[in-house]
Amino acid sequence: MADRFQLETDIVNLHNTADDIDLLVERILEADDMDTDTISNALIGIAVMTRLRVDKAFESFKAAFKLDNYAATSAADEA
Repeated sequence: MADRFQLETDIVNLHNTADDIDLLVERILEADDMDTDTISNALIGIAVMTRLRVDKAFESFKAAFKLDNYAATSAADEA
């Protein structure tokens, strides 16, 4: 089960999106071989990875704070 340290790691990993966008922008500006199809595919990939990272961070958040399906269902679970 995720704890606050995993949550922190997952939140920090969200910054990878900015790094991915920076790399794509650098490549677009420096290379003349990227057509609109290649660029749009790269952006779609970044969007998918961002959603996955956010979903993972949200699951860690729920687990760390024992929310939703991570919540204790009985007094025995809380011990």
